[in-house]
Amino acid sequence: MSSSSKTSTSTFNGNIVGLASGMDTDQWITALVKPQQTKVDNKQADITKAEWKQEIYTELNTKLCTFYDDYVGQMRLESTFNKTVPTLSNNDTISVSSNAAIPQGIHNFVVKQMATNAVVNTTNITKTNGAAVTKDTKLEDIIPDAEYHRTITVGADTFDAKPMMRVNGVNIELKKEMTVADLTEKLQEVLGEDAVKFDSDVGAFIIGTSKTGEDQKISVSYNYQIVNPSDENDTRCVIADDSAVERAIGIKATAQLSNYTELAQSMGEMYSTDSIKTLSAINDTIKDTIAKSIYDAIQSGNSKMIDALNSAAATTDAPDSANSYYNVDVAAKLNKESSLEDIKNALFSSDALGYQMSTTDVKNLFNEAEDRAKRSYYGKVAEAVKDATSTKREQVVGKVTRIDIEAIKSAHSDPAEQEALQAKYDHAISVLNNTTSSKEEIESALVEVAELDSSAFNNISIVVSQYNSDEGVAYRQSVKNASHIGNIANSLDNLAAVAHMLGDAAVSDNAMGQVLAEIDPKIISEVIDNAGKDVASGTDYANKVQNAKDNIANTAKVGKDAIVTYNSGIEIKSASNSIKVNGINIEVIGQSQQVGGEYVPTRLTAVRDTSKAMDFIKKFVEQYNSLISEMNTKLDAKSAKDYTVLTEAQKDEMSDKEVERWEKKIKDSLLRKDDTLDALTSNMRTILDTIVELDDGEKMGLFSVGVNTGEWKEKGKLHITESELQEALDSNFDNVVKLFNKLGESLYDQLTTYYRSSDLSSSGNFFNDKTLSSQISTDKDTLKQLKTKLETAKKSAQTKITSMEKMISQMNSQSSWLSQTFS
Repeated sequence: MSSSSKTSTSTFNGNIVGLASGMDTDQWITALVKPQQTKVDNKQADITKAEWKQEIYTELNTKLCTFYDDYVGQMRLESTFNKTVPTLSNNDTISVSSNAAIPQGIHNFVVKQMATNAVVNTTNITKTNGAAVTKDTKLEDIIPDAEYHRTITVGADTFDAKPMMRVNGVNIELKKEMTVADLTEKLQEVLGEDAVKFDSDVGAFIIGTSKTGEDQKISVSYNYQIVNPSDENDTRCVIADDSAVERAIGIKATAQLSNYTELAQSMGEMYSTDSIKTLSAINDTIKDTIAKSIYDAIQSGNSKMIDALNSAAATTDAPDSANSYYNVDVAAKLNKESSLEDIKNALFSSDALGYQMSTTDVKNLFNEAEDRAKRSYYGKVAEAVKDATSTKREQVVGKVTRIDIEAIKSAHSDPAEQEALQAKYDHAISVLNNTTSSKEEIESALVEVAELDSSAFNNISIVVSQYNSDEGVAYRQSVKNASHIGNIANSLDNLAAVAHMLGDAAVSDNAMGQVLAEIDPKIISEVIDNAGKDVASGTDYANKVQNAKDNIANTAKVGKDAIVTYNSGIEIKSASNSIKVNGINIEVIGQSQQVGGEYVPTRLTAVRDTSKAMDFIKKFVEQYNSLISEMNTKLDAKSAKDYTVLTEAQKDEMSDKEVERWEKKIKDSLLRKDDTLDALTSNMRTILDTIVELDDGEKMGLFSVGVNTGEWKEKGKLHITESELQEALDSNFDNVVKLFNKLGESLYDQLTTYYRSSDLSSSGNFFNDKTLSSQISTDKDTLKQLKTKLETAKKSAQTKITSMEKMISQMNSQSSWLSQTFS
């Protein structure tokens, strides 16, 4: 063996190969598997080229989408070209956009009233010791301690009382341990998140509806709820005038007891005028409110929540009550297809087995639906926890261990209660830690977690991706509905009580006012509207109805609608200050002045602005030329058939710049003679070269307005002669706009055929992305198979060379023995 021979130290199954033969065995193996390696390299090259093509398609598709949306889509609209220059005689009443499409001429506006939101007056507050208040301050540090030890006399009985705040018909108990942040959250639940904030910088609540209009109302009053040890369901409240709680919290009451006493007087007058109509109005309102509450809940809920409501209504384990809410006929109507009238008939019509739903039935129905939705949700979360990975299970247990069990226990003075809470906590952790726990055991543990800390349960459902599941959404919707229905039902029960009071001459206005304060003002308003139907205006009874309405308004802060007159005749009433009339969008910013009792109108003068049309046409041509130039460049690219995708070994022998130049040659050629791209360019050029006939019979093309194609080698690029285009706009504006509208419509329709989803392409994709993605996926599967075959071939070659090496080694040994023997 020559000392200069090249040897290999490759190993295979523990054997060193190449030492006996002195051959480069790696090179031999490479040569033996070359056919298989070539197949792998070729298939990888196919995938690489397809992925490059995919990237080029994506980049070009983005430009086409922008052109389609921002230019072609706009070119077909008259409003794109019909711009005017607006001038206002008074900038203090209305404003208009400088780019607005306003009809030419003079337009007169009078603003009689701006739209406003409902705002509650508030004041700065401090702690009882004079210190500043923050979001973490507890109410016991703000509200005088005496307010938590009030006694209230109702009739002949005296009760302890809890301070309450009533907002839009919802009672909020002002507990000592509540923080300012807690109260803010409670108020937001009633009024909306945008309507309430506490400003720590000034130490005051800021309360106002985010929307404007007369439908926006906020009512606030302070009362004391009696604590009746003999009847825990006794939730009577006594409204308080000039409350110390009100002064402490700094949120001004919108109504005092006197407002409700006046309302009681007005309703008493209505009753004395027409008792039948008044009582009928109360009864109709109760029925309408029940039906609408159920209808609204169904319309706002998802299918899972409706299923729960349905199954609750149709359940077979009905109580004995003849007026039970369990009713198959009612259940059949509880779906999104049922109209409000369908549901109302199912609940109250005589053909529904004489069925009449009471307020108690309504509460029971929604509580049952809530319970069913809850069980379904807990079961879904339990299922997900059981199937969770070990990592997810650890996260679930972590959410439970972070519950502050000591703080929860400290809120209970009874040692037995504390022990029970600790036992729940320990049991939940034990069950959730145990991977063999059944679904039922996990569900029970989750219930315990929720009872200890609802936020911990919510976090668990988020960890296992169930919080926003259909069951999760249904549960939260059902909880919200049950709470809402509970408040509505309480208002209706009090309304029924008012009906009895109206017929009792011994009942004072003060006593009736207290009950009226417990009713949602919207419900009272509906009673008055029902009572006032078909009453001739100007009659005594109509005046009494109006007086009752005015009294309701005094119990709340109410927003206002904007009132605007247009051209001295048309009156527009809008909940918003954004108003549209005659195609003109205006923003109301102030009230018109009056001179001598007459409003001074604001004059809006609009003059046509052809510069906007010129600007758009120039931008369209610029974008079109850029796009058509790029598309033509890709279509006409030189062939790169002599350039193949480089292997990693080939790249290692070249510089980075050489590799970049090589790959660019291939990439530039990938859309050469592409069928889709060729059709797109051809169709666009044909449409923009079309002569169209307008409504008045005139025939025009782009060349008619100074927009012409260049030399043939530019392949469809457009050139504008601005002087000719400006002259056309000045002398024949309407027809120039119609020309561009028609061309835009044709171009839009043509491009839409590519833009739609098809078997070959996705929606919003002009190229066959589905086909290309499928091809890449198939090629990757094939590549995986080819690589497996290549590895098999390598092992086979290595086995053969190892065998050869062993034979040569044996021959060398025999030759050496013979040589030694004969010598």
